[in-house]
Amino acid sequence: MTVQEPIRASRPTGPVNACDPASDWSRSSPDRSPLLAVCGLCGGAGTSTLSYLLARFAVTEARGDVLVCDTGGPAGGLAACARVQSQWSLLEAADRVSRGLPLTGGLFAVDEPASLFACELRVIATGPRLTESGGVDGLGALLEMARSDGAHALTVVDCGTLALAADRVVLRAASHIAWVLPATSAGLRRAERVLVAIGSDLAGRELIAATAGNPPPSSGSSGHSPSAAMRRSCSSPTSAIRSTGPRARSTRPRSRCRR
Repeated sequence: MTVQEPIRASRPTGPVNACDPASDWSRSSPDRSPLLAVCGLCGGAGTSTLSYLLARFAVTEARGDVLVCDTGGPAGGLAACARVQSQWSLLEAADRVSRGLPLTGGLFAVDEPASLFACELRVIATGPRLTESGGVDGLGALLEMARSDGAHALTVVDCGTLALAADRVVLRAASHIAWVLPATSAGLRRAERVLVAIGSDLAGRELIAATAGNPPPSSGSSGHSPSAAMRRSCSSPTSAIRSTGPRARSTRPRSRCRR
């Protein structure tokens, strides 16, 4: 495992609130690369695996390094997928950034087998933790640094099932959102309920990813038709993630990702 130096970028001069619409953290621009939030609509949907595979594929396509993170918790799924872990969790790093403290030992670990000569797959994730230190105050600033530092073509965050406050901060700040659900009837029903609860203010940034399983029934096979919330996401114009940073180009789906 290789540990690198912290991301270097100018820090915001005022307080950062990623949930504040006035901050408009979610908007992509030529100077800001995309932020993808991978969110499970039910437990066991595979957000950690999908986050890692998307980031690993993006390294082969993007003109820049790719950063993949999770928000901590007892599972440690992302670190297990990457087989490396960083010294600091995302929240610990954000807390230190917000207080102006050094990130001794570096911010991220490098997944060397997944990295290329010119591009690295950088990981901010730790093993299982039952408690998490650090708040969300500096999280928006840290994500903004990753998006605007000129080095990262894409930032991917595994948001689990949005159970943590940090997950919801990332969701609101994201330029792109991937909703993940099992491709089963039960997965579809559970996903619809979550999307209804979340509301429609995220429309235009969303896509649906159904993980392996039996396909959900069509409206003609069981009388169960997708709700308006599900149709909202499935018909979203966000069908692909485009890297808009200074060193980035578009990423396209591929059928498999080898380790």
